[in-house]
Amino acid sequence: MRIMVGVDAVSRPALEEALALAKRLDAELHVVYSSFVSAALFSAVARVPVDVESIKDAQAETVWDMVDAVMVGEDFPVHRHTVSGYPPDALLDAEKELQPDLIVLGSRGRGELASFLLGSTGHRVLQYAKANVLIVKHHEEE
Repeated sequence: MRIMVGVDAVSRPALEEALALAKRLDAELHVVYSSFVSAALFSAVARVPVDVESIKDAQAETVWDMVDAVMVGEDFPVHRHTVSGYPPDALLDAEKELQPDLIVLGSRGRGELASFLLGSTGHRVLQYAKANVLIVKHHEEE
């Protein structure tokens, strides 16, 4: 069995759930991060040129630091993949390559309006993935 988990900086609950499932099922665990920054958005808002590669590098470092923190003390093999592109499409492309049995994603719970305006990675992957998809809710700590 192969499990793919899509991660970003706030995907710790999804990664923890995917790791627990992979251990329980003796499955391969593939952690996929999509490196994506909309230069047009930053330029339009800030009206200044943007060093997109520096932003991408900083985001990737934050994500992989979070993955490392979850994996501390774990003796479980994890395959790491950094892909480029709009996250829903990049994850669907990764699915084609990795052919997982299960995709695990997190949900920020932004609400219907924010999801409509900003898009929803989980919704798009759920609609178009061939594999089963598990959405892990993100609960703010009280």
